[in-house]
Amino acid sequence: MPKKDKEGSVGGSSPTVPYERRAAVYYYNGIGNFIQMVPALQALGFMDGGLVVDLVRDETLSDSRFEAYAELAQTWPWMGEVVNFNSQFKTRPYAYHFANPHSQKPPAWQFGAEKYGHPIWELNWGVERLHEVEYYMHSIRQLGFRGPTPPKLIPVPNLRGPIIDAPADRIQVAFVNGFFMEASMRWDRKAWPHFGPLADLLHGIYNADIHLVGFSEAELIWAERLGADKRFAFNWVGRLNIKEEVKLLSQMDLVVSTDTGLMHVADALEKPYVVALFGGTLVSKNGPWNRHKSAVVRAPVQCVGCQHSMPVWRQCGQEIGSRLTKTWPCMDALSPDMVLKEVRRWWSKRHDDSLGRVRPDGPGHPTGVGSVTQRPNRRSSE
Repeated sequence: MPKKDKEGSVGGSSPTVPYERRAAVYYYNGIGNFIQMVPALQALGFMDGGLVVDLVRDETLSDSRFEAYAELAQTWPWMGEVVNFNSQFKTRPYAYHFANPHSQKPPAWQFGAEKYGHPIWELNWGVERLHEVEYYMHSIRQLGFRGPTPPKLIPVPNLRGPIIDAPADRIQVAFVNGFFMEASMRWDRKAWPHFGPLADLLHGIYNADIHLVGFSEAELIWAERLGADKRFAFNWVGRLNIKEEVKLLSQMDLVVSTDTGLMHVADALEKPYVVALFGGTLVSKNGPWNRHKSAVVRAPVQCVGCQHSMPVWRQCGQEIGSRLTKTWPCMDALSPDMVLKEVRRWWSKRHDDSLGRVRPDGPGHPTGVGSVTQRPNRRSSE
């Protein structure tokens, strides 16, 4: 691919790489969907002997999520610059345009969809159980890409030093509960109400430090409640920028997460292992892509995976009533012991041969319950 300059940009009004060697991407949605697009973005960059991939900002939208994933994308070697959609942009002779179909559709997206020049495939998720990674790859293949699907892997941002100094006698575990029940819209049904008991189990059995990770106000409510009750838990919600969040996740041994953006970020890193908790949403669409380093846990209830089965999805929502006082049955039925089973499976695979630095007395035999010998320390990353 053409190389960017050392500032991580290829452009301005006099780009070092001509627009005929660049592709424009139009996407306006959450960070999880953006991370699912990583293989497609790389494939776009591989086309025609190597292209620089620019991300197009639509200033009619005020969305902090765009700024977060745009900042993160600037650390990826296959990405170019973030460019504003305006009258000057419309005249630039980009080689390709990719309007992500799983997006809000402001004026920039409408322009990109027209320039894309192929039918926008609106997938029936409830019938065609295609993973989102391959859904986006379909769009790139329509542009002419013929190679295999690139890996869903992102580099760790090159910050100065680690976020934490993790003691050698502890495993580091991140909890992500992206849509707590105070969250708005319908995605609060992804929330899991049993992180507290799981924290006790992991700390008691494995002497684990627990890190609470996230961005939103709803996640902050969840983290403050859980962190106040668990003195071995470290609350990072709202304290880190996106690059620091990624760096912190790369330092974890294990991430336990609901179906949310940072789960997809963790899945896209070489480390850690990911245990993903699913209820109503589709694993076939949203589940971890890198199966060699992940597991999915779902409760054995008949209605699990009801996303895009609209009668069931809506009926459940109507029956729940107040979101502030009740939980969704598919997530409530997913017990901490079910999650612990997957953690034990991960532990048995890794700790003798590769982890090897924490040796609990064995499942069910706590070591250091209620004690903190050495806490991870925050290090400067700027």
